[in-house]
Amino acid sequence: MPTFSQHVLQAKHNFNVLAQLNKQVNNSIDWQVTVSFYTALHLINSYIVKEANLHYKTHSEVDNVINCRGLSPYKLGEDEYVSYEILKNLSRRSRYICHHEAENDNPNHAFLIDEKHLLKALKELDKLLLYFNSKYNLEIEPIKIFSKNISASDKFNFFITPAQIVL
Repeated sequence: MPTFSQHVLQAKHNFNVLAQLNKQVNNSIDWQVTVSFYTALHLINSYIVKEANLHYKTHSEVDNVINCRGLSPYKLGEDEYVSYEILKNLSRRSRYICHHEAENDNPNHAFLIDEKHLLKALKELDKLLLYFNSKYNLEIEPIKIFSKNISASDKFNFFITPAQIVL
């Protein structure tokens, strides 16, 4: 079974893949959202291994342990749990839901995921990165990220945005 450190390494790897996708594959919003979720999932799994010495294979098993409304002694705080749930739902949306009126000549029209969803995923992932980095001193390095919906008022801890680079 993967150790705490192995889950953290996978989370960091996924986080760096997110940066690469964002920089090199312009039409990858769906995959950026999905990779954001899997970064969070490995942070959650590292937490479960570290705190409970448990290993889970399904999303429902993970949910039973971390659900802030549950009885588990290892449940997360509401803010962290909600961030994880939002990422999980955005990832499912990006992987499985297609627009019912998609046109063959416009493949981007097929997706029900766009820049506003990516921005939401980045915000929720940033919250989880901050929480777990603070809790375990994971030494996660911020990455450069671009989204049309990021504004100068959006503040991140682990994403360097074009507005921050200009400053």
